[in-house]
Parts: sequence; structure tokens; C-alpha cells
Amino acid sequence: MADGLNGQRYCETYGLEDILPGERLKSHLRQVFKRNVVPLKDYNGDGIGDCGAINGIREDGGCIGSKEQAEEIWTGSSYFLAASMYHAGLKEEALKTAFGVYYITYEEELTAYWFNTPEAWQDGGIEPRPTHPEQYQRPRAVWELIFEIDDPYKK
Repeated sequence: MADGLNGQRYCETYGLEDILPGERLKSHLRQVFKRNVVPLKDYNGDGIGDCGAINGIREDGGCIGSKEQAEEIWTGSSYFLAASMYHAGLKEEALKTAFGVYYITYEEELTAYWFNTPEAWQDGGIEPRPTHPEQYQRPRAVWELIFEIDDPYKK
């Protein structure tokens, strides 16, 4: 699951002990990138998916079969995942994961949600749910990544 270690992100944010040893955490995050980010639609031709991170995938790379949640890209979970990757030193993977959410939100001409980021989408952003920001706030998780890169409050 893309958000399988969101608890780790909370530990990082609040200065608590890590859930996993650093190398196991990095290994997990690399696998999530390889299985949940890379295989998605590649709009810019760099061989890496440009949609965010699919929420769940089987170990063999196949779909779990739960279209409503597992096969969706959750915007907030993708940003939390990117923040955890960045914190673990996987900066390139983090920025490519976050770029996918950015791309579907702001650049993909078939979707372009701009300031109405949905909770989740399927099929490269074509099937969103819901698109009302007052109903769903997790897309604001982008601030986790931004503060991981440069937190003005920690200076």
C-alpha cells in the first residue's frame, strides 16, 4: 500500500522513534516506488508513471481487485509517501511521485483540476472522486513534502 507507512511520517514529523530501521524503510519505499508509481501512465515518456502512487498492488504487480480504493491514486497518500521518501533520502523518487499528482492536477489537459484537487482518481485522472475541497482535505498533504524540503519554521 502506498500509505502503508503513513504512521512513520507522523513519527518523523513529531520527533518520535522510527517504526522500521532506516534501511528496511528505504527498501520498502523503493519497492513502493517501483510497483506503485513507475508502472502507471507515462505522459512525458521518461519511463516513470505521471499519476502519483496507486494505493495498493499485489506482490506480483497485479491489481488487488478493489477498484474503489486499491486501484485509485490517493492524492494525499501520494504526497505523504513522497514526503517520507524525501526524508529517507530518496529525493528523486519523492519528487517524481509528487510530480504525478501535480501533473494530473495542473497539466493533464483531460483533467486539470487546478485548485479543486480530488481525493482520488483512476485511469490517469479521468475518474475522480470527490472534487469538492470542502469535503476532503488530505490533498493538503503536499505541505508535508514542502516542509520536508524546506521548513521555514525549523530555522
